[in-house]
Amino acid sequence: MAIIDKDDGNVLTGAAWQSVIDTVGENQDRQDYVQVYTGSGFDSSVSTTGVDTQDHELTAITSSALSSANYLVISITGTASFNTDADTEQARIEVKIQTKDVGGSYSDSLGYVYFLRSNQNDSDSDRSGTVTMTLSWIHTLTNDEKSNGVQVKLFSQSTRTNGSGGGASFTNVQSSITLK
Repeated sequence: MAIIDKDDGNVLTGAAWQSVIDTVGENQDRQDYVQVYTGSGFDSSVSTTGVDTQDHELTAITSSALSSANYLVISITGTASFNTDADTEQARIEVKIQTKDVGGSYSDSLGYVYFLRSNQNDSDSDRSGTVTMTLSWIHTLTNDEKSNGVQVKLFSQSTRTNGSGGGASFTNVQSSITLK
């Protein structure tokens, strides 16, 4: 039997330590895919100077489905692209995640973050970029969300400044929620 010293003076036996490892391993292996969304509800696109913001509310997850979960792993796989014509133009594509307990009000779990953006100081006359990637965010469930159920709203925002040609866009490939 092995003994592992802890900072607070308590000790764990080898059997207790193995129990902790087994519990963590079980929780890491459990991935209940609650929702997978492949629609275009939060695709955004702008072709001239301006901003296009789109959002999509996913189906509520019931409190009974959340009984053994403490976290939501929210993943957004999307394709972002931009095309700008001059070094004074800028394009950016951002995503945001909001959550609420069922019956409550939405708030940002993850505020807008860049999915892709142009480099405004680039001296190339034609600048463009396209990327398909996955952003994963771990949301800690609140007590109200666990008690009442939770809803998730996904956003994309495409922005284009100082120009008339080119554009910026976000296209959802697949977004999902996993319970942890």
